[in-house]
Amino acid sequence: MDSKKADEQLQLIRQAQESVHKINRRGGGGILIVWGLVWLTGFGVAQLLPATWRIWSWLLAGGIGAVVSTLIGVRLETQIRYPQTGPLLGRFYAGLLFFALLWLFLARPESGAQIAVLLLTFIAFSLFVSGLLFDAASLAVGGLILGVTAVALFLLLPAHFIMLVVMFGGSGMLLSGTILLVKGSRDG
Repeated sequence: MDSKKADEQLQLIRQAQESVHKINRRGGGGILIVWGLVWLTGFGVAQLLPATWRIWSWLLAGGIGAVVSTLIGVRLETQIRYPQTGPLLGRFYAGLLFFALLWLFLARPESGAQIAVLLLTFIAFSLFVSGLLFDAASLAVGGLILGVTAVALFLLLPAHFIMLVVMFGGSGMLLSGTILLVKGSRDG
């Protein structure tokens, strides 16, 4: 292969990589926005409802978030294929969400703070396991840090825990998702 053909092939590879990054930013941004809204709605509604209805509001919000995330994932699947990791991640997160909602139902936490710390540790666990499965140390370490931080804040600052979770959790997901979407839109 001559250098001109090699340069053309390299350019095609770069274009394909950039296309994958754009799609990932848009999809990841959309999913973060969905879960940021679920988080904010779940806490907002849970604070207005009697304690006996809080778990049902979270089950409903989580179910809606799962359906919308699945729709986003299916749309992404039509644009780009992840033959090894896509189906594995999809099954893992679907199973994790099912068990997280089941455990929330069975545990019947009595306060919004208890619901929040359980949800945060589920998320931390999923990040940790994803990091192990895909040999991504940053995900595994991030999961550990999130889990330890959530439990520490829950135990050390119980009066401010919900406010901190809403501010940094839901709002953080919304902000991160918006940044990813804007970046993906600017790219193409």
